[in-house]
Amino acid sequence: MKKQFNNGTEELLDELKKWGNNPGEFEELIQLLANSRGFQSLGAQYIDGVIFYSYTLTDEGNETARNWAKKYGHSPMASRGEFHDENRESAKSTVKEWINEEVQDGNWRVYQECILSGVRVAILTNDEEMVAMEAIWDDTEKRWETDFSYPCIGIDPLEVAGALDFQTCRYAGYAFAI
Repeated sequence: MKKQFNNGTEELLDELKKWGNNPGEFEELIQLLANSRGFQSLGAQYIDGVIFYSYTLTDEGNETARNWAKKYGHSPMASRGEFHDENRESAKSTVKEWINEEVQDGNWRVYQECILSGVRVAILTNDEEMVAMEAIWDDTEKRWETDFSYPCIGIDPLEVAGALDFQTCRYAGYAFAI
């Protein structure tokens, strides 16, 4: 699956600020740049389980990158380029969060819905991007939630597969996210 994210630089920076790291690792430099406004532009694309970030550094970001590389004996980071999050579990979790935020922003509609074990379960679709997503209704927040696990809420995924028509949704041209 391939998906482009246009969350805006602030959301992407917030995500990069959360990256864990050890001194001298590339993740440390990314955190430094995210915290110091070292990125002039930043984009993200999710392809087959990996998030690819594209970037352009500010002058200050270039200086930060050069100093960091010199400190650890690494090659300097290019002023413009790409890097990626290789941790597939981390990438999957991040993308689920981003999609959940997009669902709350609109452009999504209920394609099909059912109730299983007292929980509203649905297939949501985005006609603009032709993407579909499974969701459950959060009664407390009064919104659809896409970041969940069926076993954690006491629902058998096979029950969901029998109750909702995923195949027809795919035939309609929607690709399921995650």
